[in-house]
Amino acid sequence: MKKDKTVLLVDDDEDDRLLLSDALTELIENIEVIEMGSGKELLSILLSGETERIIPDLILLDMNMPELNGLEILSKIKEDRSLREIPTVMLSTASHKDLIAQAYRAGVNAFMVKPITASEYEMVASAVNICFLNNLAPGHLDAVFKSHKDSNIVVIEDNDDHWNLLNFSIKQSMPRVNMIRLRDQRGAMEYFESSLKSVDSLPDMILLDLYLPVRDAGLALLEHIRYRIEINKLPPVPIIVLSYSDNREDVKASYARQANSYMIKPLDPNNWPVYFKNLTHFWSKTISLPKQ
Repeated sequence: MKKDKTVLLVDDDEDDRLLLSDALTELIENIEVIEMGSGKELLSILLSGETERIIPDLILLDMNMPELNGLEILSKIKEDRSLREIPTVMLSTASHKDLIAQAYRAGVNAFMVKPITASEYEMVASAVNICFLNNLAPGHLDAVFKSHKDSNIVVIEDNDDHWNLLNFSIKQSMPRVNMIRLRDQRGAMEYFESSLKSVDSLPDMILLDLYLPVRDAGLALLEHIRYRIEINKLPPVPIIVLSYSDNREDVKASYARQANSYMIKPLDPNNWPVYFKNLTHFWSKTISLPKQ
């Protein structure tokens, strides 16, 4: 039976591959994890002929590998227009801020420090599950510890009910967060043109509704934000696209325009609070960001 999701796990350390693969398959139902020991093996599969080619839902990529390291592999992936829409998460034992910034500039979707303990492997698997594989089974939405870090989160959402749910849900885990709401494409563009000028003005996260009210508006805004950050030479900010749509073309279009993550809004409003508490927890605790 064909699995719902396919993850390519690339690491030259066999023990690390086994531990992470086990954590993923134990947590996530109907997932196929294909293990590889080198970047060359990954590229040979991604760049093979159409009949043999595997297009995964996610690539988990070790940074420190012989022959080709993670950054070199990532560069080759992003050079190919047909591959740059595949989200890639980099794992590394090193957590130096310059390396993290370099990885995001190269186009990685998220950077995580390699786990050591069993609980850390489970946490990485949970982060991958929620942030990249959109597995919204209620049993997987466990509550998380509250974060007391002061943060600024920009939310671009035209639906009042969705904004109220988001605002309530995120403040459950981040009571001191400053939530900034922007209602439409025009207002958001004006806001980012005036505010994205220095590191101090950068938000910690941007949540972008894809349909504002049409998809083209959300995609154009995504490109505009990335452009403003680049021309002002600012560190990347995580931009998480939100939508009810699970259409594969919406997902691909968002990742091709450098969304860090594409997350499907839960159909059941009762799942929103725990879902978004997990989201903010993973992006502030498990995933390493340049600004941190």
